[in-house]
Amino acid sequence: MKRTYARIIMIALIAVLVLGVTMSSISAAPKYTWKLASVLPAAHPVTKALVQFAERVNVLTKGDIKINVFTDGQLGQEADYFQGCSIGSIEIAKVSSSPLAQYVPQMDAMGIPFIWRGTEHQHHAVDGKVGKMLNGYAEAKGFKVLSYMDAGFRSFSLRDKPIKTPADLKGLKVRTQQSQLMLDVVASFGAIAVPMGMSDVYSGLQTKVIDGWENNEPTVLSANMFEVCKYFSYTRHSSVPDVLMMNLKA
Repeated sequence: MKRTYARIIMIALIAVLVLGVTMSSISAAPKYTWKLASVLPAAHPVTKALVQFAERVNVLTKGDIKINVFTDGQLGQEADYFQGCSIGSIEIAKVSSSPLAQYVPQMDAMGIPFIWRGTEHQHHAVDGKVGKMLNGYAEAKGFKVLSYMDAGFRSFSLRDKPIKTPADLKGLKVRTQQSQLMLDVVASFGAIAVPMGMSDVYSGLQTKVIDGWENNEPTVLSANMFEVCKYFSYTRHSSVPDVLMMNLKA
């Protein structure tokens, strides 16, 4: 009889332990699992901020929301993210404000060449009335702006020679963001503007499809562009903020 009771107690204990593990697994599972897309490399400072953001959201929601960060254009180019956010296949995306202007034209104002006196001037604008106004335009298109992120000042980088005067760009094929404003900016310097996704730039320079491109220092370094593009010239012709945005319905 004692053996029978002992066996019953053992079976009950095992059942409780198994049930406890199962219930623990259920309670630990997130209620929502979201994708956050970015074309930037994993080593980029902005990417590190995105990872911290995802971790912080998970903590503050007590595990209810898990955000998986997809870097290096794993989910496509920025042009793809807008469509993804619109239909809900991507919940959050880090995009540049220039390509976003395809859907929210007012965003182009931030990419106008030499409009910013400096970093503080830009921060004051996007954190104040200008940012609030642009956020409203974005929401009207179905996008919620979570934050603006400093993307530095953009400069030209060429494969074979430095830039000393605007004439040095004449006739060269220069990659631009997929934005009409940036196409016009590059063309105004006499170059041939080539719209191209970030993930294709390295191979484009390597195979001489393009002669150069324009971006900020952290992106050049984290994407190892110095391996295929020798000269970086500090033109600092524009500063286009990054935008962390999400689907309003998420």
